[in-house]
Amino acid sequence: MATLTITTTTAQDQRIAAAVRGVLHYQDEIPDPNDPETMIPNPESIVEFFKRKMIEHIKNLVKQHEANIAADSARTSAISTVDADFDSVN
Repeated sequence: MATLTITTTTAQDQRIAAAVRGVLHYQDEIPDPNDPETMIPNPESIVEFFKRKMIEHIKNLVKQHEANIAADSARTSAISTVDADFDSVN
């Protein structure tokens, strides 16, 4: 299994944290599940959240890529089948 490590400076950390909050909508506080009107600290740290989002993104990339390969293969197969089935049509 491969390990992915990202090394950043403190200044980059602040920019990344701001981007994760802004683009990925991380919230430092969330509604209390037992009392939605009360806010509590998010039990998922920003690092855990970012890691989860990156894993989701990687999975989606692989799904998209493999679906594209399958679609190309199905298209090629369908074209070959139709061509073979209609070769005798004049």
